[in-house]
Amino acid sequence: MKRAVFVLIFLCALLEGGRAAGQATFSEIDTVAAEAPPTRKQLRKTRPHYLTLGAGLAHASLRDAGTSPLRYQGALKQTEIGLWRMDERRERTWSLGILRGTYGYTAGTQQYATTQSGLELMFRYLWGVSHRPGAWNLKVGGEINNATNLRINPSFLNAAVGFENFLTAFAVGKLEYRFRVPARRGTFFIFPYDKPERKFLLSYQLHLPVLQTSLRPGYPYLPNAVPEDATIFDGQTWRTWQGFRMGSRLSVIRYFSNNANAVSASYVWDTVTTGKHAVHTVELARHTLLFSLLFRLN
Repeated sequence: MKRAVFVLIFLCALLEGGRAAGQATFSEIDTVAAEAPPTRKQLRKTRPHYLTLGAGLAHASLRDAGTSPLRYQGALKQTEIGLWRMDERRERTWSLGILRGTYGYTAGTQQYATTQSGLELMFRYLWGVSHRPGAWNLKVGGEINNATNLRINPSFLNAAVGFENFLTAFAVGKLEYRFRVPARRGTFFIFPYDKPERKFLLSYQLHLPVLQTSLRPGYPYLPNAVPEDATIFDGQTWRTWQGFRMGSRLSVIRYFSNNANAVSASYVWDTVTTGKHAVHTVELARHTLLFSLLFRLN
């Protein structure tokens, strides 16, 4: 616990710590847009580049018809690390997410629990529809997302271990709104205060599926015994154009006035299903509250 507290204090100190050369967030973007059209090299050089570290908690539901018709509910812990490069014209994101938690179901006096570990890799590229400076901005683009899940439920005996992989190509739309809270000076009772200007970025992102593939069991039932020559992915099959996945993300980012670092809070919704025509239908849904620290790298 003490180690976690020290790590948190250290990260917050880095976040507040200054890099005077990096005080550019919004003003930098506005200045570039207002001057003569810059070259591509100048744009790439001035485009803000961040290292993101995030952690959050998710409420999730699960139904895997290959093992049980029951719908499980549970909580998952999520950690995320990524690289984010963005301005009004372009946005490029890489991220690696790790999820781990437990699903549960209670029927009378019987209780069932399933532990799940997941790994999610993502790359997204967006283009700004309008390059004019202003509060509103619309971006469109695409995303490649690969999610892998491993579940263990001892109650299912020979079907105790479940494995699946979802590879999805998304069409992405993102609406951004930038705003500022002006600086204020005043007195609270007898205590003077001075609040600097605060800068925010509010955004909503929608992911619609273009191509969905899944790696899931292709056999209709489990044998009572495991053959000696069985392999770890024996009977798993890739399915293309099967199932559906969709998601959205609502985020607010606050930039610090004394440097180019930032913090963000996000609500992330994600749902996936293999569809009713799959041999064993799986349905997953996740609602995540994610908090992130953004460290300016350039």
